[in-house]
Amino acid sequence: MGVRCFIGCFLALWTVCGSVQTHQDAKHEREVINLLEVLNITRSRRGVSKTKGHDPETPAWRIRSSTPHLTLQRDAAKFLRGTLRGVLGLHLVGRQKKNSKATLISFTSPVHLKQDGRPLLELVSNTRADQLQLEFRSAEGFQPESVKFPVGSPFAGSGWVRMALSVEPRQVVLFVECQEAVVLKLKKGGRILTLDLPHDLQVTFSSTAGQKASKFNGYWQTAELSTRAYERRPWFCDNVTDLMQEPAQPTGHPIPDVMHDQGHHGGGAELSYPEPPGIPRDSVQPFGQLENHLHSINTMLDMLKKQVL
Repeated sequence: MGVRCFIGCFLALWTVCGSVQTHQDAKHEREVINLLEVLNITRSRRGVSKTKGHDPETPAWRIRSSTPHLTLQRDAAKFLRGTLRGVLGLHLVGRQKKNSKATLISFTSPVHLKQDGRPLLELVSNTRADQLQLEFRSAEGFQPESVKFPVGSPFAGSGWVRMALSVEPRQVVLFVECQEAVVLKLKKGGRILTLDLPHDLQVTFSSTAGQKASKFNGYWQTAELSTRAYERRPWFCDNVTDLMQEPAQPTGHPIPDVMHDQGHHGGGAELSYPEPPGIPRDSVQPFGQLENHLHSINTMLDMLKKQVL
């Protein structure tokens, strides 16, 4: 009787865990675009070769300056445009060539390029100058503006790096490895950054369309666009708790000249390392840790299932 009860409870728990994981996977697929898959980088493509990466169990891909521009097909760009709700997430695991400057991702519009020659959104990494710059459009007149991250380029060390960028109307959040999150507060008051994208949207990975000098030279193992902003880094760190609250309260000092106005507006940004107010840091369990626990339970249940059945 006891054995039957144990087996029944075990099977029920195993079913529940499997259902939760399936729901999480389905939700992830709806919200995330795997750029390596959509752009056929994981298949046979000119200028791309398979190699080893940060995670030895997952293949990585070598991208060269001779690789053709990697631009999403119109259907994929249309899907992205239709699902964005004013925020965007970018998750990258890669390695950039030393002393190089390249566009990591760009959103462009042929119509606006003819008008002012500037992208709608562009993330540029310069390992030579140790700079990471995000160019975007302001909601006020759709003017081009840019911010430089005071921490520099995550790829400046020439090694494999995990990074995630969360783009929101009033702030930009940068996650790098297990370092504290860097939050750039944009101008106070009103919606400063807009992701209201036009119908002729073009999304190009590892370069800016039409600009040969912008091509990325290095390696990619993960490249994902998310239609949601990242509240936490999309990997597990046992020494960091991420709780991005809206609006997050800046705790650092203002960094001068972080925002560079390319239009007719002044700008400013603040650098902050957010702590959840009133919540002890050690009392909050990271979402990534919960996912790891769920994975461990699933693994244990699989082993028990083989033994019992």
